Formats: sequence, C-alpha cells, structure tokens
Amino acid sequence: MYPLVRIAPRVRELTVLRYAAEVKDFAFVPLRNSDPRLRVTIGITGWLTDPDEVILPWKALNENSEVYALRWEMDALIDLGSSLQEVLKSYAWSYVKLEIIKRTVLASLWAAIWPVALLRAARVIDNPFSIAKHRSEKAGQVLADAIINKAQGERPVTLIGFSLGARVIYYCLQSLAERGAYGLIENVVLMGAPVPSSGDTWASARTVVAGRMVNVYSEKDYILGFLYRTSSVQFGIAGLQPVKVPGVENLDVGNRVEGHLRYRHMVGVILKEIFGHDVDVGEVSREEEVLKALELKDEQSERERKEREREGGGSGDVDGEIDSALERAERGLEERKIRREEEDRRKGREARRKERKRREQFDRL
Repeated sequence: MYPLVRIAPRVRELTVLRYAAEVKDFAFVPLRNSDPRLRVTIGITGWLTDPDEVILPWKALNENSEVYALRWEMDALIDLGSSLQEVLKSYAWSYVKLEIIKRTVLASLWAAIWPVALLRAARVIDNPFSIAKHRSEKAGQVLADAIINKAQGERPVTLIGFSLGARVIYYCLQSLAERGAYGLIENVVLMGAPVPSSGDTWASARTVVAGRMVNVYSEKDYILGFLYRTSSVQFGIAGLQPVKVPGVENLDVGNRVEGHLRYRHMVGVILKEIFGHDVDVGEVSREEEVLKALELKDEQSERERKEREREGGGSGDVDGEIDSALERAERGLEERKIRREEEDRRKGREARRKERKRREQFDRL
C-alpha cells in the first residue's frame, strides 16, 4: 500500500511520500483557498518548462469544484518539456511540418517514415520522454491508491490531464478497474493521450467512470506521433485518433492542435467546449489571446521559411539551425543534471550534519 495523505481545504501543499523511489514529488497542490466543495477535480500536467506550470493550466477551472493540481516527477517533466520547447521553437521546424503535411501523421507512423531533421532530434527528446512515460504508469498507480483510500473524502473526483498527464489517468483508471473500485470517479478528460486507442483496457477503464469519459485528439499532432513511434503503434494512439469504445466520447481538435505543446495553452478552451459551466470565462479569454499570439508566431515562422527559400537558402541553413537547437537542448539537459547532483550533495551534507548534531545531543544525555 502506498503512503498517502487526505486532501483537505486550506492546506498549502499535500504530499504523498515517495513510493519505492519510483515516483518523486508526488503531491496534490490546491489551486486556491476556498470553502470545501461537493466535488473534487484533479488536473495533471504532462510536461513542464517551469515549475509553475504544474498549476497554471488548471486555473481555467472555476470554483464549482475543489481543484487540485497533481505534482509528479518534476525533474523528468522539466527535462522533457524544456527539450521539446528548445528544439521546436526554431524557425527550421516549419520545414519539418511542411514535410509531414505531405502525408498524414498516422501514415508517417505506420510507414516509419519521418523527416530526417525530426529523426536527428531523437537524441535529445527520446530519452526524457521514455523516462517520463515509464514513471507516468507508476504515478497512475499511486493516484489510484490515494483515491481508493478516500484521500478526497467521500466526494466524487473528476480527472483531467494532457499529454503524459493523460497517461497517468489512463493507468489510474486501469488500476481502479483491476481492484473493482467503482463509484469514485465522476468524469474524465484525456487530451493528447500517449496511450493505445484500442484494446480491452478502455472498456475496462470506462466501467469505473460514473459520468463522462472524453478522449481529446488531433490527427495533426506530429510530435505525439513521433514521440510514440517506438511504442506498440499497432494498437493505435488515443491522442491521434478516436477511441471506438461504447461510452467514450471523442473530441477532434485537429483544427486547433498541430503540435503537442499547444495543449498546455488550450485546457480552458477545450474544457469550455466539453463542460461549459465549470470553466473560468476570464481565464479562457486569456488562453484565447495566448493562442492568437502563438498562431501569429507560427505565421511569422512560415514567412521566414518562404523568405529564405526566395533568397536561395538551402537545406544547409535549415540543418545548421536545427543543429544549433539540438546543441542548446543538450546543454540544457546537462546543466540541469549538474544542478540536481549538486543539490543532492548539499542535501546529503545537511542530513549528515543534522545526524551528527542529534548524536552529540544524545551522547550528552
């Protein structure tokens, strides 16, 4: 049994102790101090570029329910998000997107044909994704145990997640179903989920969800397709296609989501379409402004690409830009690793100092 704590109001941060050293930083973080609500909602982020992003996407949820953000595996998620952002923010990726548009993402996935530039990026994004993907399964099991043991009290729980956060939910539901834990989950929304789209697991997971279960997908999410390419693609990918299981709703956001990183900025917009009354209108408006800015940035990248083509810029320019982006991402990974090792050594020294002090006090008794 995993260690757990009870979710309660007016608590700054509630932490579930590390389980078997496999899930780090597992905590329920309240979004706001408010009176207890009859329902609980837990939002789960799937990648990070900043620790604050654990909470920020879920501010789009209003006070109709008591909202918590799940903090889990911060280091792994920051490595993944920072690497993706560094690599993909380059104008050169507009060339990559253009190549993929020539065939669908699913066609590229099945044929195992990807742009060379994207394959080169594998050296900096595959490992962080693999680590976080594996740990999301463990986090799902810990979450299931917390829910079974009524960490939320007797209140129904709604689970919402994007990217690997959706994978946490998938494995949470799987664990609940295996243990016959019915009547605990109210609604579920999975956005861009890197999990199979077929199989008996979805039908089993659906049995533990009393209300709505929604799969949000985009057939244009080429980053998700690429990240998931080494998994069991023969079972499909829920974040790229509908889940054809009775009782599972599907929402196609392909007209708004071309890149996997866009989900971070669309939580409120998507949830407004699904739930309507449970979102903060002001936050949704802010998200829409951010999305407009991102679309303008995409348009600027496309203009730069066309301008370089007119000026005779060849593949060498693109290759050089991509190489620079990959080098920056690799440096970022190495620098974060060094900082963590230094922090671990500092904590070790502090722990040893406290232990010596404790022993000295004991000896004086």
